[in-house]
Amino acid sequence: AERERRILEYLSRARIASPAQIQSLTGASIATVRRDLSAMERDGRLRRSHGYVQLPESARTFAEPVCTEEKER
Repeated sequence: AERERRILEYLSRARIASPAQIQSLTGASIATVRRDLSAMERDGRLRRSHGYVQLPESARTFAEPVCTEEKER
């Protein structure tokens, strides 16, 4: 739905957000936000932890390049 799209777009920019931030973004009640986040986590679209949510590693489109060259010592 529209709320879920907005949450995912926000997380793609912010990388991490609290349920309170999501509530401010969407205007939904905190109970609705928690239900949405739970459903999105079950679907694998985000990852929840204590006090915050973020996109799973596989969904991040903003990943920084990783240096694969070994540093000389």
